[in-house]
Amino acid sequence: EKRVEIEKEVINSIDISRGSIRFVNFIPFSINELITSSENYKTIEKFFFPKNRLDQPTFDSILKTLVSNYQQLKYISINNSHLNLCNGVIFNSFLQQMKNLTTLSIESLRSGNNLIMCLINSIPNMQSLQKIILSFCNINQKNLIGLMQAIQYKNIKSLNISSNKLPEASIISCMDHLQDNNYLEKLNFGSHFITCKSIIAISNMLGKNMSLKKLKLSGCIFDTEAAKYLSDLLVKPHFLKSIILIQIKIKETNFIEAYLLNGFLNSISICKIDLTYCKLNDEEFSNYAFAISYALCLEHLILNDNQLGEKSSIILSKIIQETT
Repeated sequence: EKRVEIEKEVINSIDISRGSIRFVNFIPFSINELITSSENYKTIEKFFFPKNRLDQPTFDSILKTLVSNYQQLKYISINNSHLNLCNGVIFNSFLQQMKNLTTLSIESLRSGNNLIMCLINSIPNMQSLQKIILSFCNINQKNLIGLMQAIQYKNIKSLNISSNKLPEASIISCMDHLQDNNYLEKLNFGSHFITCKSIIAISNMLGKNMSLKKLKLSGCIFDTEAAKYLSDLLVKPHFLKSIILIQIKIKETNFIEAYLLNGFLNSISICKIDLTYCKLNDEEFSNYAFAISYALCLEHLILNDNQLGEKSSIILSKIIQETT
């Protein structure tokens, strides 16, 4: 009878699709039974922790079960605003034993620094890890610097530290450490307040970093002086191929201005620019159109969810005809 009950809980509590496990309605007392009750789970490569309230014993129990039964996992997501504490010894052991793990996502933790410290200590032994997501974790400066140092000589190709409310000093320190990183290819630094000193630090990092190909600054708010340096960021010699600027805002004006015009016109490497939801209208787009038509390397231009009308359509059509 208990087995039948557990199987019903499996159906109601776990979504198994596309090689992943997601919890819909989580029932704590039967966690080990739930995630080991089917041999089909042996083919699972992605595991998403439940998002409802987890106490430390339950969280530790999940970790131990995964180590015992899911060594094949490649992707693990911990997205839980209620999880504040964990047993550092158990979490460290868990990370170091998951030999096939390529992606670790830790998001929406009110205080994620405990888990992040464990991650920093474990990175040297995580041979397969290539992608780290640490969004909405309120990372403190000490752990941010520790993370930058930990990935300095590791094959981490993608790092997402968006939406962490990092102060100017933390942003500058982060960029200083990334100058000599020869492995990182993608950096998501979205949803931060970017000051003039911060954008200069980003620009200096790009001038020295030889591996970074994609920079995402979506959702960032630039103060007016910082916005002017965006064009310098594009023009300076670097290896960046793609810059994502979805929904950025210039402080006090609340829309993207022509500060980027010179950058688009003179960029020698950017081949993809994303200006989704930047509130561009026909008049503003006409300012960019001239620069875009002369951007020799540009291959992808994304303009979704702006306020472009017929005039912009005509201009864009003409650009396409002249540049193909």
